[in-house]
Amino acid sequence: MTQPGASPSDWATTRFGHIFHKLDTGTTINVEGQHSEQGKLSIEISLASHGRTKLPLGDGQDAAPINGSDATLRYVFRQSGRQAVETTLRCTADGFDASEQRGLPPFPVSIVATRNGNVREDADRFSALRRRKEHEVVRDALQKIEPRLTNLEINSGRGEPMIFGDIGLLELVPLNVMGEGMVRVARLVLSIATSPKGVVLVDEIENGVHHSAMEKVWKAIHAAATVRGVQIFATTHSLECIHAARRAVEDDLRLIRLQPHVPSRPVVDYTEEALAGAIEFGMEVR
Repeated sequence: MTQPGASPSDWATTRFGHIFHKLDTGTTINVEGQHSEQGKLSIEISLASHGRTKLPLGDGQDAAPINGSDATLRYVFRQSGRQAVETTLRCTADGFDASEQRGLPPFPVSIVATRNGNVREDADRFSALRRRKEHEVVRDALQKIEPRLTNLEINSGRGEPMIFGDIGLLELVPLNVMGEGMVRVARLVLSIATSPKGVVLVDEIENGVHHSAMEKVWKAIHAAATVRGVQIFATTHSLECIHAARRAVEDDLRLIRLQPHVPSRPVVDYTEEALAGAIEFGMEVR
């Protein structure tokens, strides 16, 4: 927690420093890529500077802002021939406040965090798919993990809507009762299904999934992504997860290793042959 009297740079480092190289919030992050349909794309991330509001404490002293008004990230997305899309993310006393985007991104993007999922959001996404008669993609994916599953429904649990499943018992069962892996896969597939022809970013994809079920998970999300035309970017620290992905996804898999501790080669892009050799000799992934 930032101490009273801390400078704006201290506050910004506490809130956003971890995404900058060596916690240097004075630098700018630039990421560029080539999309098969959209052409050259880039995003620029920087710390936006805002004026400080000082509150008198007496004895001629001023207090640093406690609402995080100086901790604001600025995102600028650019695509050849289109207007730049700009937005900001500001740290406040109540959490984070994102500004409205100026312009529209060329494709949908969804982020699946490691934790802090929302069962109500899951239920809302599933309901939206059901209205469009597209919900079976979620059931089909979950059946690869739980073959007894025949149907999914929305019911009220603990006073809020939740996804329930029919696995042949006397009553429907909440998804989270079937295991954390089921919830994780459902959340992944819901993100894929609601981001057609878009991108889904998954942090530590193996979290909440037993290693013995990882290949089934990869098959489930690969099938859903293929149907919806979605590109998945997933991070992992698990060699078992990479093994499972290679068995399940085959030719659609590409492995990129980040090794910032090796300045001469911070990024390694594995060919299929190199990946096979690395797995055979127990590649270090942590």
